[in-house]
Amino acid sequence: MFEQARISENETDFMMKFHTSKITYEHLKHVNFSRKRIMISAKKDPILTEIVDMTALSDVHHTESSRQLYFDVRTVEMSLIKEFSIDGDVVCDGIFLSNGTFVIADYRDDGKCMFFDKHWVPSIFGESLKKPFGLIENDEEVLVTCSGSKSIEVFSSSDLQKLRSIPMTESVFGITNRRGDIYVACGKKIIKIDSVGRILKIYDVEGANNVNILATNTGLIVYSDWKIEKVTAITDQGDIVWKYKNRNLKCPSGIDQDSVGNIYVTGRDSNNVHVLSGTGELIRVFEDIPSPTFFKLIEERAIICAFDISKRIRVFKV
Repeated sequence: MFEQARISENETDFMMKFHTSKITYEHLKHVNFSRKRIMISAKKDPILTEIVDMTALSDVHHTESSRQLYFDVRTVEMSLIKEFSIDGDVVCDGIFLSNGTFVIADYRDDGKCMFFDKHWVPSIFGESLKKPFGLIENDEEVLVTCSGSKSIEVFSSSDLQKLRSIPMTESVFGITNRRGDIYVACGKKIIKIDSVGRILKIYDVEGANNVNILATNTGLIVYSDWKIEKVTAITDQGDIVWKYKNRNLKCPSGIDQDSVGNIYVTGRDSNNVHVLSGTGELIRVFEDIPSPTFFKLIEERAIICAFDISKRIRVFKV
C-alpha cells in the first residue's frame, strides 16, 4: 500500500493512500497469526491387501505341442490301406508306442497282449493275463489293466518284459495318464493313482459302465458309459465341464485325441466315430466304420488304426 502511495499522480491521492495504508498497518500489528498443521490419512480397503498378497491371478495350465495336426478333420478322407484278422477274442484298446510299434490287449480270461512292428508283423507278450483291457505307455513302461485279477501289469516298453504288478481294489478297465498321474476307469468310479499304485483321488461318476477314459492335453478327464451312451468331461477336481449324448452314438467305446485337442469317440453299435472339440461340441462323424472298439491315431505316419468286434484290424491313411 505504501508503494502505491509513492507512485500517486498528485498530493491528494498520495495523502489518501498513505492514510489508508497506515490504518491497515496498525490493524495488522494486532492480528494473531498461527501455523496450522494438516494431516491426511487413508484407510486401506481389505481387498487391496488381498491383491498385494496374490501370487497369481488364476490357476493357469500351459500345454505346448511341437507339432500340429496337418489335416483338416472336417474334410479329410480316410483310405483303407491294410486289413487283417487276429487270433483273439475281443480287443478293447490299442496304443501306438513311442518307438512306433502298436500294442493291443486280448480281453479274455486267459488273455495276452500283442504288438505289431511298423510292417504290422505281430508278436505276443504278457500271456496268461486275466482279462487285459486297457493300455498306456508311461515313461519307459507299458501298463496293462487286468479286470479279472484287479491289477495293473507293468512291462518294459523296450523289450516288453514283465516288471511288476500293481494290485487294485476294483476291477480295472480303461487307463490313461497325464504328467505322471494315472487314471483308471472302474465302472462306477475313476481312481487316480501314482506310478507305484498309491491312491491319490477317487471320483464317483454317473452310471456303472464307465470303462473307457482319456486325460486330455487341456487338463480334462473324459470318460464314457457304454450303457447310458453318454460321454462326460470333468476337471481334475471332479467338476463336470460338459456332457455329450447323440442318438447317432450307440455304445460309446474307445476314446482318443489328436495334437490339437480334438476327441475321437467310437460308436461300437452305431458303426461310426464321433469327433468332438475340446469343449464337447460335435465336429464331424466318420461313418461306415464297422463296430469299432477303438480308433487310434499316429500323426507322424498319418495313420489311423481301428479294431472291430469281428476281430479285424483296419489301417487307414489320411
